[in-house]
Amino acid sequence: MAAVALTSGVATLPLVGAVWQRRGQVGGRWFVGIASLMSAICFGYGVALLVFEPLWLRAFLEMLVMLFTLWLGVVWLAFALVYTGRQYVLRTMPAALVLGLFGLITLVAVTNEYHELIWSNFRLDPVASAATVSYELTAIFFFVFAIGVTLLSVAQLLLLDTLVSYGRLFRSQTVALLLTPVFPVVGIIGYFFSLGPVPQYSFLPVLLVPHMLLDIYALFSAGMFEFDPATRRIGERTAIDDLDTPVVTVDTDRRVINFNTAAASLFGEHTDRFVGTDLSELVSADIDLQCREQDIELLAGGERRQYRVTTSPFEDVTGTRLATPPSCRTSLTSASANSALPSSIACSDTTSVMT
Repeated sequence: MAAVALTSGVATLPLVGAVWQRRGQVGGRWFVGIASLMSAICFGYGVALLVFEPLWLRAFLEMLVMLFTLWLGVVWLAFALVYTGRQYVLRTMPAALVLGLFGLITLVAVTNEYHELIWSNFRLDPVASAATVSYELTAIFFFVFAIGVTLLSVAQLLLLDTLVSYGRLFRSQTVALLLTPVFPVVGIIGYFFSLGPVPQYSFLPVLLVPHMLLDIYALFSAGMFEFDPATRRIGERTAIDDLDTPVVTVDTDRRVINFNTAAASLFGEHTDRFVGTDLSELVSADIDLQCREQDIELLAGGERRQYRVTTSPFEDVTGTRLATPPSCRTSLTSASANSALPSSIACSDTTSVMT
């Protein structure tokens, strides 16, 4: 049993290394936290199954694994908030209260032997030569557990909103992210509620392996960090569809993320096929997203139009720039014949192009 848990821990290490390389991208640091907690749970439980005495050490290792498990819900919600463009929630009072509650429960848990507010009657209950244990969980634990499940559910709803609202661009990666918590949740509920053929044994480390495989799929195959749902959300918050001016959202790699109805009318009814492609494939001109002001000429509607492009910072609702430069909002003024048509481009780590 210990070998299975430790092997699962080894299997999680490639995921930790992969997300560490992408820690600078939107949600990357929180995802590093998720992967690290998964690895700690596997290794912690694997070592715990080898410790028969002293009993206090076995109890301490069990408590660490429990705390790592409870904190998974908190970190997963933080990732979902940042990934979907709601990072400002992390600076609100409710977020501070949740963090304070889990900090307090951590302190209570590590001192449980003095008050038994988390569990009682801790004892060895070996199965198949492994140092499995049994104990009675308290109402306080189940209260915190319920909060953790609620946080995880909120995170899943946020990701589901991304799947429903953002269309095909994020569909594959979001489906993978929605499925990843299913396996560990089954293991967590089975262990804490003493379900399954061997209630003394936690199958969570084993069930973290399919969780990891789905994460790897989202990371590499579905391109979880290649496109940024947060940018699209902030672009939509500006109600660009209500504008008569064509607006195209791109990232700093010049890939098209989103566009409004006016842009679809200007560039053609099949504009959606340009999503994920380079901006130059949609706009037949070289636009320098780092330039403060520039003049360009575009062919639109069968005629040449002159545009003047200006840039300014592109920020979220809290006034925070989405990412490193170029992070900007660009205005564009176009003229057809002698008549001026107001237009603008917003650019950032995701860039909105309003034409």
